[in-house]
Amino acid sequence: MRLIIRDIRHWQVKYDTLRFGILSFIVVTAWIGFEIYHAYTTSTINPEVEKYLTPLNPSLNTKVLDNLANRFVPPEQFPIIVGDNTLFLTLPERPPLATATPTLTPNPPATASAAR
Repeated sequence: MRLIIRDIRHWQVKYDTLRFGILSFIVVTAWIGFEIYHAYTTSTINPEVEKYLTPLNPSLNTKVLDNLANRFVPPEQFPIIVGDNTLFLTLPERPPLATATPTLTPNPPATASAAR
């Protein structure tokens, strides 16, 4: 009789373990499915940022560049406004860049003592 009870308990433990495993598998599968669904349906882009994601116009507006080139003010004419006074910046002229010219120096002549 003892052997039969022990055998019944053994099968009951196996049955409980199997039932726990099946329920755990169902819960984990449902959890993964809901997470995948949530990832596909939820937008992670902030609406404020989304307005900056519009594609740029690839053509270059040359009129704007020409306008900028015409508005160029040389640095010598920059006004400096201090209170009610307007001063103009004057830069000293730059000295011309010195060009380096290579000079070759001949090797000293060999002496008789060096030839030995």
